[in-house]
Amino acid sequence: MKCKKVKDLLLTNYIDGETSEELYIQLKEHLDRCKQCSQLESSLRRYAKEPFEEVDQVAVPENIWQEIKDTIEEEQLSKTWLQDVLDKLRNLTVVPKSVFAVATVVAVMLISVTFIKLLPDKNDLIGDYLYEQADFLSYLAGDSLEDFNGLADSGFGTAIEEYFL
Repeated sequence: MKCKKVKDLLLTNYIDGETSEELYIQLKEHLDRCKQCSQLESSLRRYAKEPFEEVDQVAVPENIWQEIKDTIEEEQLSKTWLQDVLDKLRNLTVVPKSVFAVATVVAVMLISVTFIKLLPDKNDLIGDYLYEQADFLSYLAGDSLEDFNGLADSGFGTAIEEYFL
């Protein structure tokens, strides 16, 4: 048994003597081996249990228990059917934090894949650039003007453009 579990049980059931026989044996074995948990147990006995062992128990008057019971019943009766339905819906919509974590990871992955697919391929860009440069160089080498991807068809019709072309 781990120390965290033992400490929780020491603080709740063990000191009060409300553990099962099997659990009591497991806790006792752990306390025999673990000095830190054993010190916690002795401190709890000394400061939390022993001071109250000699105190007389006072019985709570029946009218106080009855008032508590009546208050609980009034709260249950004062709920409207709408509040009851809303409470049930609220309990159904409780989502653990792990679901939000998984949803966030999935959303980030989908967004990343989308952006990666939308980005142009660098190899295509380089190939297009090299093709344009080869066409331009072949045009400069004296090949026909039509070979240069429609350069003859492009232009604004200005005098300077006609002079150079």
